[in-house]
Amino acid sequence: MFAAMILAAAVAQVYPTGAEVPENLLRISVAFDSASRTALLSRFGLRRASGVPIGNPFLEQELWSPDSKALTILLHPGRVKSGLAENPVLHAGDAVELTFDSHAIKRWTVRPADISGPMIGNWRIARVAAGSRQSVKVDLDAPIDFQGRHLIAVADASGVKVPGRIEVAPGERRWLFNPLAPWRKGTYRLVVHGLLEDPSGNRVSDSFELPSAAQRTRVQDHVVDFVIR
Repeated sequence: MFAAMILAAAVAQVYPTGAEVPENLLRISVAFDSASRTALLSRFGLRRASGVPIGNPFLEQELWSPDSKALTILLHPGRVKSGLAENPVLHAGDAVELTFDSHAIKRWTVRPADISGPMIGNWRIARVAAGSRQSVKVDLDAPIDFQGRHLIAVADASGVKVPGRIEVAPGERRWLFNPLAPWRKGTYRLVVHGLLEDPSGNRVSDSFELPSAAQRTRVQDHVVDFVIR
């Protein structure tokens, strides 16, 4: 257990929640148990498992959720995207720790870079029975950015969004949708917004590694039909 357990009343969760991250990780999100009204970025740090701090790993920008309870920290893009001059923050094979007030709150092992976005064709939707309120469980090909979980939705055959609650399982490799009403027989659509990204900034339709934003493909939704019997 980390010494930072004294922060349990404040830090509720760190994303990615899995044990591994790619060396081109772009985003880290920290959820708090109550809204924050002050700047916190200066209180975070990254260090090797040996205890050696990683110098200037973060972009000087705080991205807060609308309810001010989740902070997204960006690793400096100039140290993430390959081919740029600055030294990368992470290296495959390393073990690193995210710290808050010098206490470790999350540890990851670093794996090789991920330059491919979510591959929807490799997702698997579990069967759901009509008349039930079973969760639609979608097993993903790789982790998605937790803050983008609401960029996936379920719609009926006419395209009307089905009301319900969204969850993401630990590791961010499974997306779950819990309907408010029992399922009816018929065809449904899993709708994935084109802006959905993984933690390295790779979108559904293209890679963060593209040299210019102008070369990114036009954002478009992706739809996967599934049937409830």
